Amino acid sequence: GKAEQENLFHENDCIVRINDGDLRNRRFEQAQHMFRQAMRTSIIWFHVVPAANKEQYEQLSQSERNNYYSSRFSPDSQHVDHRGVTSAGPQALPRASRLNPPPEHADPHPRLLPHSAHAS
Repeated sequence: GKAEQENLFHENDCIVRINDGDLRNRRFEQAQHMFRQAMRTSIIWFHVVPAANKEQYEQLSQSERNNYYSSRFSPDSQHVDHRGVTSAGPQALPRASRLNPPPEHADPHPRLLPHSAHAS
């Protein structure tokens, strides 16, 4: 398909979001439905964690979840900032094509890849 032609994904990459939908912790059928819904739109945004960064991303996600749950029930919880690693902030910039940084500069944060669903 088009994603293969444009070399957007590589083996063992992990798609964690599609458009506004979080694919993490979803059953296969739910994720499949989200992909089908996205295919009906003119532009699809894939939030991809490259395979080389997957382990680091999972560690960050796990520690973020642990921090959230431990601070959620603490008296100081109103002072905790719960910004997500996967937010489209400066650490996850839109990319027109996939970039693979050298391992020593590997960014644990996922990349946003715009993908047009319809050929022009």
